[in-house]
Amino acid sequence: MELHQISKHCYYSDPLKKGDQPVMGLIAGPCETLAVDCGNGPGRSLWLLQQAKKLDLPPVRYAVLTHWHWDHVMGGRAMQETGVTLLATQGTARQLEVMSGWQWSNEAIAARVADGLEIPFCQEAILEEYPREPRSLDSPLPDITINGDGACVHLDDVTVQLIPCPCDHSMDGMLVRVPEDGVVFVGDSLYLNMYQSPWHYTGEKLLPLLDTLEGMEADWYLPAHHDKPMTGAELRSFAARQRELCRLVGEDVTLQGPARRYAAAFGQEPDAEAVHEAVSSPGTSLVLHHAYDTPPVFARREDAVQESEAVIEESFSLEEKEKEMILKALEKNNHKRKLAARDLGISERTLYRKLKEYHLEN
Repeated sequence: MELHQISKHCYYSDPLKKGDQPVMGLIAGPCETLAVDCGNGPGRSLWLLQQAKKLDLPPVRYAVLTHWHWDHVMGGRAMQETGVTLLATQGTARQLEVMSGWQWSNEAIAARVADGLEIPFCQEAILEEYPREPRSLDSPLPDITINGDGACVHLDDVTVQLIPCPCDHSMDGMLVRVPEDGVVFVGDSLYLNMYQSPWHYTGEKLLPLLDTLEGMEADWYLPAHHDKPMTGAELRSFAARQRELCRLVGEDVTLQGPARRYAAAFGQEPDAEAVHEAVSSPGTSLVLHHAYDTPPVFARREDAVQESEAVIEESFSLEEKEKEMILKALEKNNHKRKLAARDLGISERTLYRKLKEYHLEN
């Protein structure tokens, strides 16, 4: 792993496939330095601090977390112990508070995967990076939280813009922009939602993100798991490709329509076994994902999609039954969500989403 200078004030580290170690960044002002992400453990974050000293950069005073996933945050506490102030979105802070009670034994990680709180991809990466127990993993809690309006950190004449930006990969995502240098640290914002199968994008989240990134007109964009930074031209090409996929799918929410247009556009038939269909409520996304080595395909399901009265009535009936089952499970378990989720046969994360969807949080 090496550190590279990409602009006058900005540096980035190589990502590593082993242990899913992401890009980390340094933004150096005249008197202070800010770090972007803390890596997948204390060894990674302390390495970054050492690199800053080797380059004779000003002391690292701040570190920004781009989202809550373990590979970006687990070096945070080690940084805090050296006096670094940790910043994160409010959503990241809430998730890290939950994670602070997690254990990291093989058994505990496997249990979270079974409950849907973690995914096998991350489980494999953790076991690869930390094969021996006990593991020195301890989720940090941020010192400062950033609300939805974002914030600026002024390193004297170097401005660092912290821009909360929900995305498919993680709703608590944050972009880190250095306008003077034309650099944007993207974190994992450009990646798929990996916590719902199949891995996918939705037009509702990806397209506004692309608009935001293109509007920054940066020279360099740094996704956290790309081998190399993206130029502005490469980002625009990527954005055009995704918009074209959305356009190709159109308003046809059947499986046959997007598959037919996919074949016409790319000259190959989607593998029926590799194409998955996930239909959500009107106004949200239908996602068709054709294996990991080909582009995801989207369809947007508008409110104007015509459905028969019988289907609508059945949908409402099922929703009422689901709400009734959730309320009964909560009441049975004295409103302990973990136990209620177990009775319902769903993950605690899914239960939390359902409570928000049906406005049952209270």
